Amino acid sequence: KHKENGADMESWFSWTDTDTNSLYVSPSVILTFNQDSFTNILTLGGDFHSDRLRSRGFNDRARENETWDNDVTKLSGGIFALNELKLLDETLTLTFGIRGEREQIESDFGSASTAEDDEEIFTPVSMTAGINYLFPDCSNAYFRYDRVYRTPFTDEQVSYQGYGEGFNSSLEPEYGHSFELGFNFNGISWLSLGASGYVLAMKDEI
Repeated sequence: KHKENGADMESWFSWTDTDTNSLYVSPSVILTFNQDSFTNILTLGGDFHSDRLRSRGFNDRARENETWDNDVTKLSGGIFALNELKLLDETLTLTFGIRGEREQIESDFGSASTAEDDEEIFTPVSMTAGINYLFPDCSNAYFRYDRVYRTPFTDEQVSYQGYGEGFNSSLEPEYGHSFELGFNFNGISWLSLGASGYVLAMKDEI
């Protein structure tokens, strides 16, 4: 995916051109094992995401006198596995999943007075685990745990418009632990009830 944008701020004697290119690929495969006493569903997959942003600033409307040039590249790739085990005639479901990722962001900034080349690499890991029980009346009770994370967005990590402090090397991914417990009641044809509670504890929140 390719996109071009331009910004004209004549009152500030500033003209900007921005080009972005993105590529995203996410293959996966689902493996199902059926036995008399259980059913197991395993999902394996991965993804690759490439983003490149080039932003250039000029001090003339004809865009002939370049004042700065910032080239930002973000590459991320991850692999994941999710397993669902169904027991007791599929009334009990146990779930476990894990995902590992590597993310690299680079910024190459140049101007008449400054030349900077910065890089940051993150390797976060997330997990999920849960249990769900289905009652004969189609009601269910469940518990779920998630270890979550979020890496910085590009505009949080890099000031790519020629202003600010440039590359923020002190910014780290945020991590959290989420716990959720709940139930859904469907025992009466004209009534459905549900309730849940959760706890979310975050660290290094951006």
